[in-house]
Order: sequence, then structure tokens, then C-alpha cells
Amino acid sequence: MAAVMAMASAEIAKTSTISKCANPECSVFFDHRCGRFFRFRRPYGPNETPANHHSVWHLWLCRRCSEIYTLETRGTGVQICLRLSQAIDKTVQQQRKKAAG
Repeated sequence: MAAVMAMASAEIAKTSTISKCANPECSVFFDHRCGRFFRFRRPYGPNETPANHHSVWHLWLCRRCSEIYTLETRGTGVQICLRLSQAIDKTVQQQRKKAAG
């Protein structure tokens, strides 16, 4: 499924403190009791050398966003993507609209 938005490395660096939801369009502050926590090994570009082999990004999606989205690593960044179930529901709704109209 196609990603909905990409997060640049600078955005991830700011977000990886887990002070708020990783969805740039959401402003919910971190709550360890709900939502979904992600841990990604930091990918490096072809001209980058890792500072150490334990470099990771910690990201969190709030409960509402984690029901709709998931996070995936792509290339040297992380992208927020529709969850498969949401993408299927959206496709079914579009097909129903076309059939009815």
C-alpha cells in the first residue's frame, strides 16, 4: 500500500524523543498507557557512516492514529502508512460509490 507521508530524518530526530504522536498532523502528547510504540534501526545512506551500531529511532503513534496508520522504514527514513485494513475499507467504499453512482 502506498505511503501517505514521509518523515525526513530531521523530523524523526525531533519526534524520536517520543514527546508526541509521530503523525505530523496529530498533536497528542505521549501516553505510555495507550497507542503503539515503534523501534527502528536507523538506516544509513550510502555516504553515511554509523556513529555506533546501536543507533535506533523510537517513535510512538497515539491510540487514534495507530488504529488508522502504521510506521515503516523506507530507504533512509520512516513513513507513516495506512494500515492494510484501513486501505481495504477505503477501496471497498470507493467501489460501492462507483457502483451506486
